[in-house]
Parts: sequence; C-alpha cells; structure tokens
Amino acid sequence: MSIRIYAKEEGGLTPYQVMQREDILNTVTSDATDKALSAAQGKRLFTQITDHTHALTSAGLTGILSVNKGGTGATTAAAARTALGMIKLLWGDGTWSSGSITVPGLSNYTIIAIRVGATLVICSAFGNHVRGSSTFFNSAGNIFTMAFSGTYSGDVLTMVSFKSVSHPANGANTAYTDQIGNAIYGIC
Repeated sequence: MSIRIYAKEEGGLTPYQVMQREDILNTVTSDATDKALSAAQGKRLFTQITDHTHALTSAGLTGILSVNKGGTGATTAAAARTALGMIKLLWGDGTWSSGSITVPGLSNYTIIAIRVGATLVICSAFGNHVRGSSTFFNSAGNIFTMAFSGTYSGDVLTMVSFKSVSHPANGANTAYTDQIGNAIYGIC
C-alpha cells in the first residue's frame, strides 16, 4: 500500500512520500514520521492512500470497497451477503430423509435453513443440537408446521426427527408426516 502525507500549501498540495509498506499499522517508524512532520513545517497534514478503487465525495460513495478493506466487495445487498458468506448454499439439490450427511462448512454457522420444496425451516445450533421450525398457512387455509430436530459434530448433521403437521380450524390435527430436506443453507 502506498501512503502519502501532504502538507497544505498555497496553490495546492505538495506530496511527501513517506514509505511503501504492506501493513499501515505495524511498519510505521518514528524516523519516517519525524521526517514527514519536519518537511511539513507545522502545516496541516493530509493523508492519501493511493491504491483504493473507491472514493467518498459529497455526492456519495463511488466504486466498490473490497472485503479485505472493510467493505463487502459488492454493489447489491444480495451480492454483499454472498461475499460475506451469509446465506450460502452448503448442501443442495438432494434428498435427505434420515441418518447423517456431511454438509461442507456447516460448522461455520449457528443459523441454518433446511429447504423442503419452496419452504425454509430456520434452525439454530446450540451445543451439538440443531433445532428449528417453520409455520405458515397452507393452500387449504390450515396452519401448517414443519419441525426439525438433529445433532451435529463438525460438518456432519444427523437427523433425529423432521416432521410436519396440519392444524385445521376444526382442531383435528393431521397425523405427523415425515419431511425430506432438499438443500441446506448457512445463514450466519
């Protein structure tokens, strides 16, 4: 990264090259700083970092601030979530109805979503348990609930139970139905 210190002078800014360095926080030497301050002769100092691809002006921010510089590296909210590793497809387009599966990256998330058709069952991980549910009104106007319970160790997720039930207005719940997971997303 190239860092320049400028002293404000009549007619413009005069650059004083301080140093070339990779880590702005760890490689500043008191000798280089003293020389820059002496060269500025007590005038107001400005800094310029010369390798950014964005700019902040009174009109707003232009360009894209990369993740390694504290930004998201993206121009849309959806792309930002992807760049930051949020809502990432970990395992998908399969059928999981029992037992254990390996879900690459699972251990990096505490909130996951298991997709069943067009429905996401949001689950949280605590200790070695993963539990969650999704409740909505189905096309018949009944309250429909899916519930997941499982355990995990590292990136291995084990289904204990994954069921659904319909709650009609008359109160006669349907029998539990086994559910099949089609995809697993890491959320955060």
